[in-house]
Amino acid sequence: MKWMGLILGVLLLIFLIQNWQPWVPLIILGQPIMAVPLGLGFLCAFILGLLCAWGLDQWFGGVQKHRSQDTDEPIVLEPDYIEY
Repeated sequence: MKWMGLILGVLLLIFLIQNWQPWVPLIILGQPIMAVPLGLGFLCAFILGLLCAWGLDQWFGGVQKHRSQDTDEPIVLEPDYIEY
């Protein structure tokens, strides 16, 4: 699994180096702010996506872990009728 992260990082670095020339404008709320290289834009978008996914996993994963700790009481099922 750690090799996959290394390979992905190297591939992103190669993509960044090869796509350095075409500059695209960064547009926020309809206004062009600045121009960034295409590869750098893809790299930043990828990193922001990873951070958002990690943050959501931590947020919702923490909620489920907290709920499972609250309900640690054993469930006891009693029969509907008892024969004597």
